[in-house]
Amino acid sequence: MDKTLFWTPRAFAILFNLSLAFLAVDIFETGFSWMGLLTHLLPAIICLIVLIIAWFQESIGGLLFIILGIVYIVMFWGDFGFLTYLVMAGPAFVIGILFFVQRMFEGGQGQNKVEQNTPPPIMNNLN
Repeated sequence: MDKTLFWTPRAFAILFNLSLAFLAVDIFETGFSWMGLLTHLLPAIICLIVLIIAWFQESIGGLLFIILGIVYIVMFWGDFGFLTYLVMAGPAFVIGILFFVQRMFEGGQGQNKVEQNTPPPIMNNLN
């Protein structure tokens, strides 16, 4: 269960990031430019930065993913139908909630954090 809770939000975030990066492929239809490619990859780069933060700080990363979903809706409000908002911002909300759920079930201590009362492994051999 712990491994599942640890890897589920991270795997979803990686897939979400890859799907955002895949949307940059349309730059090749309109004429390639490095600045255009960077502009199209900017959402994926931001999502990757948030994923790196969330990997080590689940609470902060969960909050940032939820903020990313809110920012997308606010920036493009009225431009698209409901389904577009659900497809583009929905995964960010789900990933953010999953990071919070993982943090909640681990009792505040992430899987990659060292417990305070555990001595270093070398100290176990001295007894």
